[in-house]
Amino acid sequence: MLGLIFIIPSMLLMTTGNPEFNTIVRAFLYLIIAVGSIFYFGMMPASKHQGTLGKRIMGLKIVDENGNRVKAGKSWLRYIGYIPSGILYIGFIMIAFTDGKRGLHDMIANTYVVKAAADSAVEPNSHGVKA
Repeated sequence: MLGLIFIIPSMLLMTTGNPEFNTIVRAFLYLIIAVGSIFYFGMMPASKHQGTLGKRIMGLKIVDENGNRVKAGKSWLRYIGYIPSGILYIGFIMIAFTDGKRGLHDMIANTYVVKAAADSAVEPNSHGVKA
């Protein structure tokens, strides 16, 4: 994404020669990426995939305390929880040291990241949550 922010405006600058247009395009790309990221990370846990593409590739999914797909509100709360988690990355570092391997954002939204069952059958995990 960051490459697009630099490549597209640079190509436009070479073709138009107008640096002000370049600035407008770069700002527009920042806006598109910001809005896209907010919706992608805020809604993917509530989707049928139960997580982002990266979680899907890793065979993981995000579930609520009962092992069910999270609702949109809880998904957004988890996304907002990334803000305090990102302060000095403490909320992400704590994943290595907490029971259930939960980050601060998971604790805020009461969610869990679990292994996705290959056959989508319900399997208990080590955290006591059925996934």
